[in-house]
Amino acid sequence: MKSSGCNESGLTRREFEVISLIVFKGCTNQELADSLCISEKTVKNHVANIFKKMNITSVRKLMSICMSALLVDGSMYSDNAEYCQARLVTALNRWSK
Repeated sequence: MKSSGCNESGLTRREFEVISLIVFKGCTNQELADSLCISEKTVKNHVANIFKKMNITSVRKLMSICMSALLVDGSMYSDNAEYCQARLVTALNRWSK
C-alpha cells in the first residue's frame, strides 16, 4: 500500500473525501473547494486523478458506481454518515479489483 493511499484502489484519503462530498452531498467544484479549504483548481486536479485511477470520464459514472455499490451493500439506508463513508471505501475497493 502506498503511504499516501488508504486502500487497494490507489485513491488517497483526500480523493475519498472528494468522492464522499460529491456522492453524499452533491457538491460542485466550488463547494468542494470551500468545504476543503483548497482552490477550485486543486479540486479539479483531485477529480481528474480520481477519474484516471477509476478509468472513468464523468461524475455521472462516479455516482453510478458508488450508488450501485452502496445499494448492493445496503449502506444507502443508514443514517450514520461515517458508516456510509466507510462502506463507500469498501465498495470502491471491491469495484477497483
